[in-house]
Amino acid sequence: YGCGAFHVEAKGSTSFLCGPDALLSKKGAIAVHEMLDQIRGELMVPCPGAREGGGEGGQAPQQQKKGLQVGVALVHKLRRTKHDAVEEAEGFARALHDTWGVGDAGCSNGVLLFLSRVDRTMYISRGKGVEELLTDSRIDMVMSDVKDLLRGGDWDGGVLLAVGKVAEWVEKGPPGFWERHGGMVVMLLVVLTFLSYALWQERKKVLDRQGYEDAKRKLERIERERTRLQSLELAESYEGLES
Repeated sequence: YGCGAFHVEAKGSTSFLCGPDALLSKKGAIAVHEMLDQIRGELMVPCPGAREGGGEGGQAPQQQKKGLQVGVALVHKLRRTKHDAVEEAEGFARALHDTWGVGDAGCSNGVLLFLSRVDRTMYISRGKGVEELLTDSRIDMVMSDVKDLLRGGDWDGGVLLAVGKVAEWVEKGPPGFWERHGGMVVMLLVVLTFLSYALWQERKKVLDRQGYEDAKRKLERIERERTRLQSLELAESYEGLES
């Protein structure tokens, strides 16, 4: 299933799958082709700037949608020219993305999944048209979801899961407030909770000191009063002796 060479069972496929080192089984390669074709045919994403003609009654033109195009490239090992494998994978994936032309022209709605087995690197390149749908945090989650399968040598399962997760995130639509800022909100709540606890502890210390000072003053008053009473008793006793 080298670049541009499909299995007989996958004839007619227009998906992008490049695996010259046969990291996928025959069955797995066909399954990936079928998933890529299904995504392209069923998962429609907005095409920025492209508008369809207005409908009846002078309705405004609607934003045009195109099928999401996902490409997959798998290699045994990168021909390294840089020290950083991730940087090398990124450069290779972006170049291949552009060379293949993954995504409709003018829509930039393509996604390319690249993996190198020996280098243990994975990179997901995306067009500008899907950046809002496939955010950096979502890409990180896709990679996290499949790493155990890839480490265990299940490339069929890992690639299929990665492609499926990419499609799920795109289909879900742009991230909402909690997905974008939930981590920051939680961190802020933790910080506020810590500060509140610290302020409460400081306030408690102040109140404890005030309580101690109040008790001390009361004891001093009691001691002064006791001393005064003792002085009175002594005076009365002295007067009694004189009489």
